[in-house]
Amino acid sequence: MPHVPFPTRDAEFDLCAACCRWPQDEAALAVVRARASGIDWTRFLAMVARHRVHGLAHRALRAAAIPVPASVETALAGQARAIALQNIAMAAEYLALDDALDAAGVARLFVKGLTLARLAYGDIGIKTNHDIDILISPVDLEAAARVIEARGYRMVVPAKDRARIAAWHRYSKESSWRHAASGRMIDLHTALTDSPLSLMGVGADSPSRPVEIAGPRSVATLCDDDLYAYLAVHGASSGWSRLKWIADLVALFGAADTATLRRLHAHASAIGAARASALALLLADRMFGLAIDDALRRELECDRAVPAMVDLSLGVMRGGATIRDVTDTRFGTLPLHRIHFALRPEWRYKADVLRGRIGARLF
Repeated sequence: MPHVPFPTRDAEFDLCAACCRWPQDEAALAVVRARASGIDWTRFLAMVARHRVHGLAHRALRAAAIPVPASVETALAGQARAIALQNIAMAAEYLALDDALDAAGVARLFVKGLTLARLAYGDIGIKTNHDIDILISPVDLEAAARVIEARGYRMVVPAKDRARIAAWHRYSKESSWRHAASGRMIDLHTALTDSPLSLMGVGADSPSRPVEIAGPRSVATLCDDDLYAYLAVHGASSGWSRLKWIADLVALFGAADTATLRRLHAHASAIGAARASALALLLADRMFGLAIDDALRRELECDRAVPAMVDLSLGVMRGGATIRDVTDTRFGTLPLHRIHFALRPEWRYKADVLRGRIGARLF
C-alpha cells in the first residue's frame, strides 16, 4: 500500500479529538484548552455529530470551562442527556434479552455497546450506542432469532424471507433486527469478522467476563485480550472512519504499559489480527500517545503496509474538507475497502471478504 500524505490540520477535528481524551484529567483538559481557539462552533457541532461523541465533547468542554456559544452548549447538553436516557433504557433491554436467551439455552456475548462503555469509561451513559451487538454460535441462530422475534424485533437486513436467515449467515457475519415500537436495533452475530483467518477461535464460547450495566446486574462480554483484538479489527474494517472507535479503544487500553501493549499485540497477532493491531496501536499513539517504546514501534512498523494504513485511516477519520460521513460521499468508502482488504496479505482472506460482499448483494 503506497504512502498517503498526512492530512492538513483541522481545528474542529483536533478539538473534537482532544475532547475524547480519557480520563478527562487536568492534562487532558489542558489539551482541550490549547485547541479551543479559533473554532467554527457550527462546524465543530457537526463534527461531533459525525463522530458520535456528544457525551465526551459536552463533558470535556464543561470541565475545561471553555466558553462556547449558548446554542452549541444547549445542543450538546441536550444530546448528551438524550444519550444517557437512551442508554438507561437500553440497559433494561440488554438484561431482558440476556434472560430470554439464557432461558432458551443460547450461549451469548454482548460486544461493544454498553459493556464497552462501562469498561472504558465506568459509565454507560457517556457513549453513543445505536444498536445491541450479540455474538452467538451459528448452531444457535434459529433459537436466538425466535427469542428476538418474541421481544418484538423483525429482521431488516436482509430484507428477505425470514426463513432464509441461515442462508444469509453463510455469507454475512450478522443480521440486523429492528424493534417495531422503539426502533431499537440488534445486530445478531454468528461471527465477528468476514474471514475465519481473522480473530481465529473467537466466538460465543470464548473466555468471557461479566460487566455490570444496571446496578448489580451484569451481562457477559469478551475478556481483555480478545476484546482488544476485536476492537482493532472492527475499527480497521470500517477504516477507523469514526473517532469514537479509536477513543473507546484508548479509553480502555491507553493507560497500559509497554509490556501490556506488547502482550495484547502478540495475542492479536496469534489469532490473525497482526496488521489490525499494529494499525490500532500506531493510530492511537499518533493521536493520543501510548507507552510504545522504540523496540515495539519497530515491530509494529516492520510490515511496510501498516504506516501507510495509519495515514489513510487518519485521512478517512478527518474527512478532508467535508464533515459528512464518508459513506454519504461519492466514492467515499473506497479508502475503507482498501484498509479492510489490506488487513491480511493472503488472497484467501481477500476472497472471503469479497465473497461476503458479493453474496450479500446477490442474496
